[in-house]
Amino acid sequence: MKIADIALAAAVAAGTLHAGAADAIECVAHRGYWNEKIPENTVEAIARAYACGANWVETDFNLEEDGRMLCYHDPKRRDEVVKPPFHVPTVDEVLALVPKERGIQCEIKKYGPDYAEKFDRAVRAAGLSETNVLVSSFNANALKDFKRRKPTYRTIYLLGIKATSTPQELVALGKDVGAFAICPGADSAVKWKWTVAAADEIRAAGFSFRLYGVNNLELLRYASKMKAEAFTCNFFETAFEWAAAANVKLVPKHR
Repeated sequence: MKIADIALAAAVAAGTLHAGAADAIECVAHRGYWNEKIPENTVEAIARAYACGANWVETDFNLEEDGRMLCYHDPKRRDEVVKPPFHVPTVDEVLALVPKERGIQCEIKKYGPDYAEKFDRAVRAAGLSETNVLVSSFNANALKDFKRRKPTYRTIYLLGIKATSTPQELVALGKDVGAFAICPGADSAVKWKWTVAAADEIRAAGFSFRLYGVNNLELLRYASKMKAEAFTCNFFETAFEWAAAANVKLVPKHR
């Protein structure tokens, strides 16, 4: 059995991953379900995503110099994006929102030697376990170190495909960091004309194949063509409208 199949079966058995049809794709609510009135990565955006039926929500966690772990994407724009009455939430505030039968994908941003231990303590304090959590990053060193310190967590290697990228290269990178899944950017995969054969090669090596940044109808069609297991999207509800229009099967929302 492939690594991805084992992890998937364990998550389904634990009730933390929707056991949809084999060809259904999971839509992950990227930074919650936000809009011009509700900022991304806030308690309100994340709670709204779960309330709307998201099985998985993606967030970003930064380990600050003062030891706090905060949820935001871009340190240069943090205070511009999140203004009163909203606030930048702590890891404890965010994880407290995760229903026990659903999951959260946490992207490593600012990383340090205490990150893995602090994050794991927060997961346990929220009454969650590794089956509720996926840890992702573009930073290979951070992902590799996190996996070394906390080997029971499933990790996702995020990356942009380049003109010279090959499936063999991505497989080697994934193995080096101990990833459960390889997740290229949808835009870059389209730009360099990656086909389902490339995705199949990655899956054959034991990885889950996912895409990030599936933010329009054409990219959703592409994700379906690539047989992606999951994708992140800025427009959670709209993704289901696109799927209906394109006859793409998504994992049903949680009811």
